[in-house]
Amino acid sequence: MTPTPDRLARLARRLALPERGPDEAFVTRVRLAREAADLAREAARSRREQLLVEIGGGGALLFAAHQLSQIGEQAANLLAPAATGLGGLALFGLAAAMMLSTLAGEREGLA
Repeated sequence: MTPTPDRLARLARRLALPERGPDEAFVTRVRLAREAADLAREAARSRREQLLVEIGGGGALLFAAHQLSQIGEQAANLLAPAATGLGGLALFGLAAAMMLSTLAGEREGLA
């Protein structure tokens, strides 16, 4: 039994994909998923950069401590005037100003 052209046309109509418009919701979900993945990669890169900066700063502090330990008593005589009298007050003021500027920067980032 050979299929007739009429039967083939009906079969083709039944097997054809239905006509439908573009699925905007799906396009939006895919776009948002890609943006989320991009943001996650950017956040991971930022964390790695911050970690490298902190490790470098820690290494610099250790190197400075090692250098100060090398010169020992000479460093104590050099730094003693800064810790007494007006020098101590200036160091406290500097530390307080740095702390306030850091807090202000963090609060600005929250707004």
